[in-house]
Formats: sequence, structure tokens, C-alpha cells
Amino acid sequence: MFFDITYKEVDDLAEICIDDSVYTCPRGIYGIFIIKDDSEVCAYVGKSEQVQCRVETHKAYIENGSHAVDSLNKAYNDSNAKIKITVLEKVPYEFDNYYKDAQRLASAENRWIDKYQEENQCLEQVPEGKRPSKEKWEMMKTRRCNMAVVKLTLNQEHYDIIKDAAEEKGITMQDYIRNKIFGDQDSIFIPPEAVTRAFEKYELNDRFTLPEIYGESWNIARGFAGVFGKQFFEYVEHKYPGMIKYVGQVDCGRHAQYQIISVSRTDL
Repeated sequence: MFFDITYKEVDDLAEICIDDSVYTCPRGIYGIFIIKDDSEVCAYVGKSEQVQCRVETHKAYIENGSHAVDSLNKAYNDSNAKIKITVLEKVPYEFDNYYKDAQRLASAENRWIDKYQEENQCLEQVPEGKRPSKEKWEMMKTRRCNMAVVKLTLNQEHYDIIKDAAEEKGITMQDYIRNKIFGDQDSIFIPPEAVTRAFEKYELNDRFTLPEIYGESWNIARGFAGVFGKQFFEYVEHKYPGMIKYVGQVDCGRHAQYQIISVSRTDL
């Protein structure tokens, strides 16, 4: 069921208005809109099994200035703006299949996000699950636009040699070849070296970033630092999943932080 959305007049003192539809829809899709200067823009679309409870949580985040969509925090402090939250679509249970019922709710949310993003609204919203940070996405975009692609044909023997050498250093074949060509083959900035330094420098439950591991030796250029960071992340995920754990971003999203969760190395 889709709602024909109409809004009632809101008192000037009411910065956030929750539509009555929120209180009569137990399960469905809701939207958060910013109204200003006779325009109405969707800032966020969400789904919930308990719409009223979830909307109240959003309201609290907006009021204390901690909502993930910063435009909502700014609108709340703008006396000329209003925020309205309303149900976009009811998604009742069909009770035919557990997984299909769950997917119907997720699909409905995606449909509404797609609708508003096609209208250049709801643009601060990102999908659930793993994703790169916006800063990393911008870096990847720049790197892709500025880097040429060179294809190299190898026989099986040469391929195996490069593959084994790259794995030993904990880097990709492309990076190994790049290092060989540009003279960085003896660089200290390779994942195995970083892991060794981390275990020498830190104890159980300590947290660290790559610049902290190397200290004053951290003189790597920013672009290559990003490549090295990705190499290290993939290396510890594959080689040390029970010993070093990624715990999030620090320094305004510029550096990945890791934690030592075990000090019993079996590869020494």
C-alpha cells in the first residue's frame, strides 16, 4: 500500500513533525524530509519492523545533533526549516516464507531510495553492509581516473615466479611488478614487515595504525600510503584473522586502526 503524502500546517516552534501515519504503521518504509522555502527534499529513507520506535530514535539523534545525515542536524538548527517524518509505504507480513517476508521490506526500502536519488535527493544515504568510506571512495575514483592500465602477457613459468614472490611479500602481483620497475623492491613498507613491527611494538589488546607502527620512519607518499594500507588490510585478513583485527577509522577517516587480539604467532 502506498500513501498519498499530504502535510498539515506545522507550528513554527515545532521543528520536527511526525505524521500520524507513523503511529498506525507497525512495519514499513518511512521518509525524513526537510521543508524550507516552499521546497521539500527527502533526506533519508528507512525501513523498520517497528516504525514508531525507530522514528523516535531518529528524532532523538536529530535533536542532539548526532544523526548520520548531517543535513538533518543542520536543518534542525535552522529556524526557517522544518523536518517531517512520514510513512512512505506499509509492508505487512505475508507469512508465506520467512526470507521472502524479510526481502520484501528490504526491496521496498531500496525502491524508495532509488526513486529519490534519481531526483537528486537522499544523497547522503549509503546502503547497509561493508563499504569504503567516502574519503576512500574519492581516492579510488581519483586513482582510477589518473592511472593508465598496462597489460602484460606471461608464460606460466614467469607467472608462477611473480605470483610466489608477491605472496611472500604480502602484496599483489601488480604491486610487485610496479615495485620492481620503480626500484622499491626493498621497501620496508610491505605487510609482513608491518606485522613483525606490530608484534614487536605492541601487546595484547593494544590498538595501532600503520603510521604509528613505523613512527619516524613513516615517510611514504600519500598515494602509496593508501595502496600500502589496502595491502596490509587484505594481508592480515587472510594471514592473521585471529591475531590482528580491523576496528575502524581514526584521524577523520584517514587511517585504519587495528587491534592485537592474540600474541601467539605460529609463523615465526
